[in-house]
Amino acid sequence: VVSKDHPLAAKKIVALEELAREKFILIGHQSALYANCINGFKAADISPKIIHTNTRHKIVLEMVSKNMGISLLPKNMVDSNPQLKTIKLKCPLYSTVAMVRMKSKEYSPPGLLFWEYVKENYPVSLAAKST
Repeated sequence: VVSKDHPLAAKKIVALEELAREKFILIGHQSALYANCINGFKAADISPKIIHTNTRHKIVLEMVSKNMGISLLPKNMVDSNPQLKTIKLKCPLYSTVAMVRMKSKEYSPPGLLFWEYVKENYPVSLAAKST
């Protein structure tokens, strides 16, 4: 995410390596999103200049809209603020979501229906056991 006035705002797609000299405003240190960004930087051999972190994404977006830096956020966290521009990463950063349930617990019909929906519509990792 960049300000509409940022030089990168004209791009539709950008490689993480192109962002090496940018100032970053990221979600807080204790979040999985922060860890995902740091892992992405390490994989791209980038030492990012992180000027601020905040636990509230609205504050991160406000700072970006004022052209104080750029951020890496999932698109669903970005408001339709006309001062902001989202740019896709050439090699997107992904995170893993896990769903776990206890075998010994009895589930309601809606709970079982939801579980079946998830199993049918989302890929299951080979490391995971879907029961």
